[in-house]
Amino acid sequence: MLKKQDNWKVVSWYCPNCGQLISAFPNAEGKIKISCCKCKTRMVLNDKGRRHNTLELFAAQ
Repeated sequence: MLKKQDNWKVVSWYCPNCGQLISAFPNAEGKIKISCCKCKTRMVLNDKGRRHNTLELFAAQ
């Protein structure tokens, strides 16, 4: 029985709303869900493939 190795890879980008640097780890599905600490914009980053990512932005409430 082989054990699955955990691949902890930090993903960083700048918030499109305020410019704050954001760093996070992906979950088991490859999605990253995070909220900007400066402007409170919620973001979901989906890894679609080798060359395609999708960033969804949700306004702060």
